[in-house]
Amino acid sequence: MVEELFIGEQTGHDIYHLFRVKRLALYIADKEGGDKQLVSLIAMLHEVEDQKLGLLSKERARRYLQEQGYEEEFIEKVLKNALNISYSKGNWELLDWEGKIVQDADRLDALGAIGIARAFATSAKLGKPLYDPRAPLDKDVSAIHHFYNKLFKLPKLMNTKTGKKLAQKRVRYMKSYLQRFLKEWNLEDLE
Repeated sequence: MVEELFIGEQTGHDIYHLFRVKRLALYIADKEGGDKQLVSLIAMLHEVEDQKLGLLSKERARRYLQEQGYEEEFIEKVLKNALNISYSKGNWELLDWEGKIVQDADRLDALGAIGIARAFATSAKLGKPLYDPRAPLDKDVSAIHHFYNKLFKLPKLMNTKTGKKLAQKRVRYMKSYLQRFLKEWNLEDLE
């Protein structure tokens, strides 16, 4: 069901994003505890109501879970968590521990080498340039600006010790990449 929804998605929120988030979330749950079945389902469904992707499929997800034989109370818990993970529109206070684990995994997928690739893919899809040196860094007008406006803030928002540790490591890599990017942009790499 999820593969059908995300076929052809081009902003880095594709089916492989869901698989990566699920693997990361299960890794964190192994380290810090949590219901792995709940973590898996939240991870696979956390993008189904994302308006920037044009997806409005909460009821489709509900029907799918019902068809799989899950109890209504469990389905409500999955959906409550899945629908509140978002950085921009989530109600984070509604998240259970398993939702917080998936939120960390989702944020981790926005960081590091994959996060860099996703940032450029999303910016291109939204019609934003790679970089606009005229704009202050606090304006989210390009892929590079997005690093400063959102991505570098994520380590402080992590819920788990494991998430914090991995986020710091991935952001260090991103900052070294940006140093190189800006060096080349400014032709400071010629000698």
